[in-house]
Amino acid sequence: MSRIKFIRPAALLLSAVLAFSVITPAAGADSGFRPDDEDLYFSALNEEIKEDVRTIEVTRGDFTVMSSCKGEIVYDNVSYCFNTLQEGSVKYVKMLVSSGDWVQRGDRIVQVSTTVENADLEGLRAQIEVEEQNLEEYMAVYRELESKYTRIIASSAGANERRMAELLLERLETEYEDEYSSRTKNIEQMIANLDKLENSDGTLYITAESEGEVREINRYRNGDTLRSYAYICTICDTRSFRVRVPGGVAGLCYNMPVRITQGQTKGAVSLDGRVTTCKSSVLTPNLIGSTDYIEVEGDPETFEYGSDVTVSYRSVDMKDVIVVDKSAVYHDSRGDYVYVYTDGNSIKRYVLSGGNNASVVWIVSGLNEGDRIVIK
Repeated sequence: MSRIKFIRPAALLLSAVLAFSVITPAAGADSGFRPDDEDLYFSALNEEIKEDVRTIEVTRGDFTVMSSCKGEIVYDNVSYCFNTLQEGSVKYVKMLVSSGDWVQRGDRIVQVSTTVENADLEGLRAQIEVEEQNLEEYMAVYRELESKYTRIIASSAGANERRMAELLLERLETEYEDEYSSRTKNIEQMIANLDKLENSDGTLYITAESEGEVREINRYRNGDTLRSYAYICTICDTRSFRVRVPGGVAGLCYNMPVRITQGQTKGAVSLDGRVTTCKSSVLTPNLIGSTDYIEVEGDPETFEYGSDVTVSYRSVDMKDVIVVDKSAVYHDSRGDYVYVYTDGNSIKRYVLSGGNNASVVWIVSGLNEGDRIVIK
């Protein structure tokens, strides 16, 4: 009996199509692979080779898309070390600390020398006298206004006028306390500088104003004159900081967990965090802001000072939805489609997808749980 009789019709069809493509090269020379070729491949499947078809069952699962944005580290306690001695009398000698050193409040940061002339001392004494006189005048003005507001409150017949005077008095007292404290501290610092200059043998030290790690040292050469309030270095308490996202990101929500990553010379390091203040927060004090803040969970010393970080967060997080492997979904001019495998046949079916990530596609409609689809 002839073996030709055992050739199935589908195989004959595929052979005829391939032969036709060889005989008529002009018809196939325009593109190579055409969209219909894929359909032809699946339609040519028959019982003899169907075991080679790879299929998977459609299931439900979670669909997540991770997004990221840039952030910057903001330390809670940062102070700046300046030359607070008299301008023109201070010469730089040497730095007593290095970047990365941990210092306590009052530790010596830099050594300087002074060559104070009598004219410099007289000038500083005169400046102190002027500041003290200005403070006395400010206090006199305050007492006068306080007396006027007190009389208005005591003698006013109208409730509105009396209430207004009470509010103005409260504001006056608050502003006075702040201003008086600021001016007093300035005078005390000037007096302390004068005492140092009068009793110094020429060697003085500028000390740390707070506890922390020394950073961003401004370098000078021995003998350089330090102007008044010349910048020396930054002292930063690296044990406590937050991550700041300038301008905010719409995808960040209050109390959302995030992953914070920083690239370092030794490789990338990461810490977990949680959004505590953001412009999309429902908490009233945060609605006026345009910046997101993230509290960092873990050892803050994992991160390096001054380097930016990347904040990763879930921008899409769907639970119990239809998800399929990306290799099963195709696309043409009409949209996304899959091949549903039923009774040995692969049937093309268009679907509506809601998005994809690196591994799966979320199918909104067009597939049901339990369907089997073809994958490459």
